[in-house]
Amino acid sequence: MLWEALQAAGCSAKGWHNGEHVDYAFDIMPDLFTFRRSLPHNDIWPALGHINHQLEEAGYRVTMLAITRDLFATYKSTLRRSNYAFGVSKTLDNSRKAFMKIYDRLNAPESGEIFNISYESFCLHPGYRKWLFENILNLTNPVDFEIKYANEKYYA
Repeated sequence: MLWEALQAAGCSAKGWHNGEHVDYAFDIMPDLFTFRRSLPHNDIWPALGHINHQLEEAGYRVTMLAITRDLFATYKSTLRRSNYAFGVSKTLDNSRKAFMKIYDRLNAPESGEIFNISYESFCLHPGYRKWLFENILNLTNPVDFEIKYANEKYYA
């Protein structure tokens, strides 16, 4: 959903979501683009530091965005979507490790710009989205994308 909002705000997009890609061909990318990586995706942990370095070497200003949500809803959603190929314990452990990696990067000054975005605020508060896009990201506040708020079903 954040990826779609960035596109609606004018960013070109690449679908580098599946698999571990090493050659991003940044030399042919437009000035303003976005791509997404899950932590992990199919038990593959992307080398975020390497990706960040490649972008900086290619002359880009990098802003990493991490959208995180309520931990209980995260676990329930992960388990609902999982085919349990890695087992429930591994699935939940990966969620815990992802949070640790995100917060480790947030606390590391050498990481460059990284922002943690509240899923709940992003979905439920238009003013938060406006503030994020206009004041933090210096983009147009997007309106043409679908909000997919799904936490309610986990608290019923």
